[in-house]
Amino acid sequence: MVIIKKKIIAVRSHYPDIRLEKEMAALSIKYDITIIGWNRGRLILSKSNQRPNRIIFSLNAAPGSIKVPFVLPYWWMFDIIQLLFNDFDIIHAVDFDSYLPSLIIAKLKRKPIIYDIYDFYGETIDFPLFKKFCRKFFTKIDKFLMKYADSIIIVDDARIEQIGNSHRRIISVYNSPIVENESLSNHKRTKQDDFIVFFGGILLEDRGVDHVITAVKALNDETVKLILMGYPGTLEYGEKIKELCRDTKNIQLQLEMVPHEQILEYTSKADTIFILYDPKIPNNVFASPNKLFESMCFSKPVIVSDGSSMTKIVKDSNCGVIVQYGNIEEIKQAILKLKDNPLLCNTFGENGRKAYEQKYSWTIMEKRLVIAYENLRN
Repeated sequence: MVIIKKKIIAVRSHYPDIRLEKEMAALSIKYDITIIGWNRGRLILSKSNQRPNRIIFSLNAAPGSIKVPFVLPYWWMFDIIQLLFNDFDIIHAVDFDSYLPSLIIAKLKRKPIIYDIYDFYGETIDFPLFKKFCRKFFTKIDKFLMKYADSIIIVDDARIEQIGNSHRRIISVYNSPIVENESLSNHKRTKQDDFIVFFGGILLEDRGVDHVITAVKALNDETVKLILMGYPGTLEYGEKIKELCRDTKNIQLQLEMVPHEQILEYTSKADTIFILYDPKIPNNVFASPNKLFESMCFSKPVIVSDGSSMTKIVKDSNCGVIVQYGNIEEIKQAILKLKDNPLLCNTFGENGRKAYEQKYSWTIMEKRLVIAYENLRN
């Protein structure tokens, strides 16, 4: 007897996307998967992005750039056309800029839609013109429309406070990594080694990358190595980082997109990972990024900024040092605290790994996701 799988179409306006690939891989045992993704000009290097059933919209528009409002209608048109002419049973829409057009087609075709909220769209808007008005406007529209979703997925329990808890089906699926090579988590800190501080991913201005560069330079200690790996959010910020790193031997800068597997490898070899989010941006208050859970998985202590949901996770797990965003002196002292205390460094790492296994592993998240889809039938 041949079992015909139901078909999910996932829609994402920032592609390639590691989290979405993990989610769809978890569901692929029971469902056929197609992804409609917008590649905003990033170079696709990973083999995972060359799979079949990927419908790619390519138009250069970096997140946060002034081009985005003018390009979004083209993405919506592409999304609507693809959903109209492709068969599906369920839509999985990520963030508001994909949810809005997807909701229209879901209701037109009378199909269920899952709204996966990575970031609450209204509170991420940082346009130089009419910023407050745009944030309030899109926040109200988003909260009004999300009640029409059949289920909502959030990345952290703390985001219930952000979006409200009026929806009857909200589940949290944290940004936990899938780790195929467990030996990567075996590296331990010893005082004789150089102390490696690492960051891999998008280098955005509200992530405090320039603050860490300034702190490392101020230490004037060549045994502290800073490795930065990823593409800049804007060309201007990329130039600023390059200038800050110029003629500094203990800072390794790689300003380009790299496969996520390589970022995980560097994470496993680092002594600490910094994860700094500017709390002045409302959405950052609820941030709990994948870097946090990757660090915990690999038994790495973290340096995080105060004022976000990841602060509570780090405090509860006792797995790192908390600093004030933008405070160079506190960043310096956090690095020295971990560098000069290998036992403390390793203890923080072990605490993080224990919390990961008990609360945040992808195995746990995968089960939640599958249950959310099974409940669509009820």
